[in-house]
Amino acid sequence: TGLSSWSQTFPPASSFESHRLRLWVRANDRAGNQSAVPSGGQLTANQNADGSAAWDFTYDNTPPTSKVAFPPAYADFVPTTISGTSADAFPTREPSGVQTVYLRLLRSDGSYWDLFGGTWGGSGAFDNRGITGTNPWSFNSFSGAFADGYKYTVNPEGEDAATNLETAYSTFAFIVDLTTPTSVLGWPNDG
Repeated sequence: TGLSSWSQTFPPASSFESHRLRLWVRANDRAGNQSAVPSGGQLTANQNADGSAAWDFTYDNTPPTSKVAFPPAYADFVPTTISGTSADAFPTREPSGVQTVYLRLLRSDGSYWDLFGGTWGGSGAFDNRGITGTNPWSFNSFSGAFADGYKYTVNPEGEDAATNLETAYSTFAFIVDLTTPTSVLGWPNDG
């Protein structure tokens, strides 16, 4: 619809979810003049007839996913890093890609780690300060954070370039246990 300012309705978006789309347009005037049509080679190379790049965009309406890969669920050491992976939905297509990973860390006494301040007592909000990478990602600003006998619950949250924020984020828990267990013999009795 329209001429100097025109629009075209797309088919249902589900048919091209997480795909990169390229658009070419051409116009005719009333005298029969028509804008140049790209050659087959130019179409393959995603170019207009004048050699400029075709208009492209990625339609991505699905949130990414993220997971924690380290430390193990039971750690007999004080971890210095938490790391994991993230991926945008439908990776075999052309999704927008994960651009940021956020993190939230809860200790079993109800305290949250403040990624910026480096202390317990944060608000519980997701934060990305200090996180490096997206796949894999890691965070290592935990000086003095982990103590013996606590359970730590980690929630990573990914965001892709189309600003889809992971809402069904994963939950990973680990326990720092630096204390050696003890045992005594209870049966049979001596003699």
